[in-house]
Formats: sequence, structure tokens, C-alpha cells
Amino acid sequence: MLESAVAHHPESTSLLTQLFTADFEEDREVDETAKKFLSFAEKLDCKKPAAADLWRMVFANVAARDENAAEEMLTKAAVSYPKVAPSLRALLLDRIFTERGLEAARQMYDAEAYAPPFGMELHAKMIELERMDEKKSIDVKRVRKAFECATDQFGGEDPAVWADLVAFEATHGKGKRVAAVRNRAITALKGSKDLREQFELACESALAK
Repeated sequence: MLESAVAHHPESTSLLTQLFTADFEEDREVDETAKKFLSFAEKLDCKKPAAADLWRMVFANVAARDENAAEEMLTKAAVSYPKVAPSLRALLLDRIFTERGLEAARQMYDAEAYAPPFGMELHAKMIELERMDEKKSIDVKRVRKAFECATDQFGGEDPAVWADLVAFEATHGKGKRVAAVRNRAITALKGSKDLREQFELACESALAK
């Protein structure tokens, strides 16, 4: 019944969500499920939130069962569905961290950090993972590396990432580092007075935490 409905309405994210939820509940062969999804994905408009949510749901379930199949999906998404690829990278990064630990997650991040299409999700997830045991100890250089990637790619449009870096340096760096980050942020955001003002407000908020 459900297969028939999807055949008549292959662009329906609601029907596809039901279909693939059932596939995962029945624990069907993950390679075949991934291939089947990719055949339907060609008809999806990934600019729509529901379609992106469907991609993430299927990808997370595939990654939980077979990282190789998930990586194949990610490769396909990066080429044909760039809007959704960054969030899939973040999901895979989190999965690798859970299954294989921080070093494996770092290897994946280093390989993907500058691979287009870019997305803040990947950098934010890596920063989160690096800082997970911040009360004990963290690798400050690794956190800075993720922030540097993020500011390289989004520093001209995202005041919040600069503010987060300022707050990080205020805790883990020296005063001159904080000043240097502020100066770099102002330079990167110089094209927009509104963004510079947002940066200053975001800095106040981040430093107050």
C-alpha cells in the first residue's frame, strides 16, 4: 500500500518519511535502502525544510548501520544536493565521534573542513566535540583550528562565530589574542555596519556567560 502510494507521489516527503521509517524499523539491508532513497531524492526539492529533514533522518539511520554507505550518500549529496550536504557532514562527524572517538572525528573533520559546499554545522559540531571535556582539559590548538576554518568561510557574514572565538580566547588565550580576533572581525565585517554592531552585542553576550 505504502509503496504504491509513493510510486504515484514520489515527491511527497510525508509518504517517503513513512516508507523509510518502516524500512529502518524492519531492519532492511542498509545498502539497498540507501540506494532506494537516492533514487527518490532526485525528485526532492532540498530547499524545503521537510525534504532536508527527510535527508537527515535517512542519513542518520544509514550512518548508524554502515558508515561506508553513509559516506557514499554524503558524496552524492555534496554533488547533487549541496543544500543538505553540510548538515549531513555534521551528523556523520558526530556518529564517528560516538563510535570511534575524538581522534577518528578529527581525521574526518580535517578531510572535510574545506570541502565544498561549506556549512557552519560541521565546524560548530567539531568545536562542540573538542570542548566536551573543557572542565578537564582541551586541545586549544584544535579548537582554534575549527574556529579558523569557520571564520575563513563565514567570517564575512556571521558575527556570532567571531564573538564565540573572542569568548574562547578570553578564557584560553591572552589579552592580545582577544584584541587580535576583535580587529580581524571588524575587518571581515567592514562591509556592513549592522553586522559590526551585531558582533559587538554578541561579544558582550558571549563574554558575560
